[in-house]
Amino acid sequence: MHAVAARALTSLRPLHTALLWHTGLLLPQPSYEYHSQIHTANPAGPHLLALNEALQKLYEQSRGSLRVVSLLEGQPTQLSGVIPRILIVAPDSAYPGFGEGLTLLQQDHIDICKPASKTAPAYTVVRDVLRHAMRQAVRMAEEEGAGAGG
Repeated sequence: MHAVAARALTSLRPLHTALLWHTGLLLPQPSYEYHSQIHTANPAGPHLLALNEALQKLYEQSRGSLRVVSLLEGQPTQLSGVIPRILIVAPDSAYPGFGEGLTLLQQDHIDICKPASKTAPAYTVVRDVLRHAMRQAVRMAEEEGAGAGG
């Protein structure tokens, strides 16, 4: 389950919102809290790159037991009435080069981050990945218990 959270963090690699903020294209002015979070998010920050590398190493070592799914935006997102629709996270940033890359054709960034219902594509994918992780954790615990008891 930790890998799911780690993948969500690594999707920030080239953080287009940060680039928009730094170039002055992000309107209207966000709150101070929002500004400080975006301002410190370096699009190619070493901590995010290191996190991505660690997840890739875990994925490769797991030999199929760790499922990594990257959700890619299929539609540009409307941030406000004055900014044209844009992809918030470009495909080359959203997919790290390992695991599954799943483009949700009718979904924009907001649809993926905040699914409207339990039947929304992003929700069902994340739910299924979490179920897989929980089954794997139970299986591994049972194997460890059997090995220790016998």
